[in-house]
Amino acid sequence: MSQSVKIEHGREIPTWIRMSARTGVLTGTGSNGTLFSLRNTGANTLVGIKRVAVQWVATVAPTTGQLIDISLYFARAFTAADSNGTAISFTTNRQKVRTPMVDPTVEARIATTASVTSGTRTLDPLALASVSGWINPAATVMAQGSVIPLTELVTNEPEAVIWLAENEGITVANGTPMGAALLGTAIINIDFVQVRA
Repeated sequence: MSQSVKIEHGREIPTWIRMSARTGVLTGTGSNGTLFSLRNTGANTLVGIKRVAVQWVATVAPTTGQLIDISLYFARAFTAADSNGTAISFTTNRQKVRTPMVDPTVEARIATTASVTSGTRTLDPLALASVSGWINPAATVMAQGSVIPLTELVTNEPEAVIWLAENEGITVANGTPMGAALLGTAIINIDFVQVRA
């Protein structure tokens, strides 16, 4: 029998997911390349994004120093799934904060060595939140390592929850194209709940 918990505003939460996903070693990712996407596919449900935190680590420095920037976008009219990358499964008790909770009805995907291919969706023109860092060229000191330390784009506060209806979602994307020789990995941490609409 499934069980729910109650959190902010007394709302019953039948599904609560916490996860951390890592891209492959990215190379040559273009402008606004999708690193992670999440889509609510559940009829008559809402997905509440409670927390999103990102990190970007350089494994090989670029030939020329450059900006590294990551942004979180709201995806509307998300009627066809993204493709490529790695699909993330939440079936059979994966990532639930409590085992008896029901499995979420969502689709999620993370990039491998290249960005995720967009399905049918419309991103808001401006990001919900962004973070950036600078990486020095290979010939300088401190050219590798954590370019963007773990940074929260959505904080775990009741007032900060982003609510997604069916066929709405979020994406995490890099902004500036990756320059010559640059290799790196992005880590995305996320908490979300799914409730009846």
